[in-house]
Amino acid sequence: MLASGGLLFAGGRPYATRRVEDALGVIDVPGLADVRIYQENRLVARTDARGRAIIPDLRAYEQNRIAIAPGDIPIDAHMSSDTLMIVPRHRGAVTARFAIERDHPATILLQAIDGTPVDAGTTVRTDTGETAFVGYGGEIFVREARRNMIIAFETRQGPCRVMLGGLPENDVLPRIGPLRCGTPVSAP
Repeated sequence: MLASGGLLFAGGRPYATRRVEDALGVIDVPGLADVRIYQENRLVARTDARGRAIIPDLRAYEQNRIAIAPGDIPIDAHMSSDTLMIVPRHRGAVTARFAIERDHPATILLQAIDGTPVDAGTTVRTDTGETAFVGYGGEIFVREARRNMIIAFETRQGPCRVMLGGLPENDVLPRIGPLRCGTPVSAP
């Protein structure tokens, strides 16, 4: 019986691969399992439970276009690009790491002092520096919701602030509120 292949040690973990004729790539999509990996628009692999995949047939000394399927990325994550160009050396390995950042988005319902929804179009600012505009029904969308976040806005009754309490556990896009403006505060 004849066998042919290779053993790659990358990222602190061994991988069994096919024989490396030209070059290979270690693709890293941190912490995201089952993400489709494309080489030159051709499906070649899926990430494992740790977010890694091996592509054993890259072209050495040439640009290889590696992409991931954006639809496989959770809604609370964003990335600067879904495509990377990598150039490995002959019979060498190259790592392609897709920088994925997780957000903590939320839809928040805001009310004025009298309990009516805040007017659509009202500008809202959070203490994290995010600016949003109120939609119908007093709804705003924030990309980075966090516990004890202060939300400031103007109403017909004057300036208001509300504090976001705890966030729901295991909810990718929580709907929070309504949060009623407490006592009006003087503008800073």
